[in-house]
Amino acid sequence: MDSLPTVLIPGLGTTPLLYSHQIPALWEFGPVMVANQTRQSSMGAIAHDILAHAPPRFALAGLSMGGYIAFEIMRQAPDRVLKLALLDTSARADTAEQTERLDVPEIRHPAKLEELLAGWSPERRLLVCAEFGQALPIAQALSQLPPDGAYAVMTGPEGGFARSELDALGKLPFVTAVGLGPRVLRADTAALAALSCWQAILGDGRKRPPTR
Repeated sequence: MDSLPTVLIPGLGTTPLLYSHQIPALWEFGPVMVANQTRQSSMGAIAHDILAHAPPRFALAGLSMGGYIAFEIMRQAPDRVLKLALLDTSARADTAEQTERLDVPEIRHPAKLEELLAGWSPERRLLVCAEFGQALPIAQALSQLPPDGAYAVMTGPEGGFARSELDALGKLPFVTAVGLGPRVLRADTAALAALSCWQAILGDGRKRPPTR
């Protein structure tokens, strides 16, 4: 049996390690290439880039968003794909593609609170979600802030901010303490709630997507 190269496309936010268990088995059938889906920012450009580095003909497998890229590869070069496997994906667009954003948020290394604040730009307003202490309801606080400029949201750990941390934050001129209601929310839920309020009041939440 002639060997057939395999091209694997990871999903959004994943790395080649995703296929670490499958690669040894696939090598028995031919060379294996794990595509880099992070060099471009649109489906068409990502597919074109992968095709530029792929063998002349190959078997193709895509996971999640990698499946959408696989469809685009099939559209651009159907004669080069001899076999196709779609994993945990569909022919319909999901959230990442529907929003027309394929970029992955930047995740930085953990830093101590003091180090983070020491390098903070005073031009960027920091909304601190405070579960106790003096803090205006977030809608009221946002209505008093300008719509332009840079903003960031800070939530505490699952156990909440220490009182000393909130006291120190409250003394910084670029910090606005905001309250999210009578319930103590999980850290991830608090961030989403605060961002939703900011988007509705100061962001472009009143606008509509372009007419298709």
